Amino acid sequence: MLTEIETFIFGKNIAHDLIELVKMSDHWIISVSSIDEPENVKRYSFYHVQDEYEEIHAGEVEEIEFPLPIIGFDSKELRDENWMFCLNVGDVEWGFVSKWPSSVG
Repeated sequence: MLTEIETFIFGKNIAHDLIELVKMSDHWIISVSSIDEPENVKRYSFYHVQDEYEEIHAGEVEEIEFPLPIIGFDSKELRDENWMFCLNVGDVEWGFVSKWPSSVG
């Protein structure tokens, strides 16, 4: 069963890759594509990002190389229209609080 954020971003239960993660202060943009249509890249903006963390489970990694297979993308509604998100791409996990994302062109 897909989480709310997976339903919003993936649309259906099919494997996706994280193509890019751009962090700009309190604004993040993620780019994803399904493994069936890698040329169809979708972008989403997360605003007012706070309380973020990054965990790398495979030891020291100097630079993260994209694309990365998305293992899971969890979401939990908090108060004040904020959400807790956890994006897991195998050896790397990002957690953050943000407003619900919007699709970017």
